[in-house]
Order: sequence, then C-alpha cells, then structure tokens
Amino acid sequence: MYISYPPGRNTSDKALLFVSDIFGVPLLQNKLLADSLAANDYLVVMPDLFEGDAISVEEQEAGLNLTEWRALHPTPKIDSIINATIGYLRGELEVERIGGLGFCFGGKYVPRFLTASGGIDIGFIAHPSSLTEQEIGGIAKGISIAAGSEFHTSPVVNMMY
Repeated sequence: MYISYPPGRNTSDKALLFVSDIFGVPLLQNKLLADSLAANDYLVVMPDLFEGDAISVEEQEAGLNLTEWRALHPTPKIDSIINATIGYLRGELEVERIGGLGFCFGGKYVPRFLTASGGIDIGFIAHPSSLTEQEIGGIAKGISIAAGSEFHTSPVVNMMY
C-alpha cells in the first residue's frame, strides 16, 4: 500500500482512494500523482491491488498476455482488497469522507463502490476498462467519467455519449 499524507500532517478526515491501472504501486508516475493530490490537502491511499504482481512497463511493451494476467486478479479478489482498504481508512485512520479515483483497470472498481452501501462517497474514473452496464447502473453517488468518444476498452462508456 502506498500512502501519501497532506503536508505537515499524518491524519485527515478526508481521503482519496487511488485505484490504479495495471502498473500499480510500483509505477513512479502513480506515486507522483498520489503525492500531487496529497499536496492539495488530501490523504491518498493506493492499495497494492495485485499483491506484488503489477505489470511493469517493460512487460507490457514486450507483449505480456493481459488475458492470462487478468485471470490471476479476478474481480472478487480486487473487491476484497478495496473493501479492506476502505475498512482501514474508515476504522484505523478515522476518515469520514472517501473519494475514489480509478484509472483504466481501476476505473472499473470505483463505480462498484459508489452504490448506496459501497463505502466510497464520490468518484472519478478515467478511461475505465471492462466496465459493465450493471456497474454503471448501480452507481448511487456522484461520479465524473473521463473518456474519449473513440474509447474502445469500455463499450458501456461509449453508450453514454
């Protein structure tokens, strides 16, 4: 788990749950984005969704079989990690409000936790992949979605245009 605190503090009543892309916690750019958000007065928590098995840029460029890799990280397992992280934020860190940020792979999961009882209070997703109609239909709280009109990894998002 990567945690970035607001300047000069190690607690906050508001947090951002950073649900990463396939590159996860190891990718420097993900950490830099988390740090940038924290610099704007947010506690930012990025869980290790892949338990040490995030994809490196080199692996992706070499032609890694994403279908096989995704099978190692099924939705129920990712949901469990996010649930545990929300529990940690609300319990141990005493966070009152959680915003969810999901990027590509992570963009599927933020809506899953924006249901009436999902644990995230508001969300933002960018170019979400594998998002289903059911997941979009279950959203009960505020969300912002960034995706281009030619975005092909999430046909459901294209239907919204």
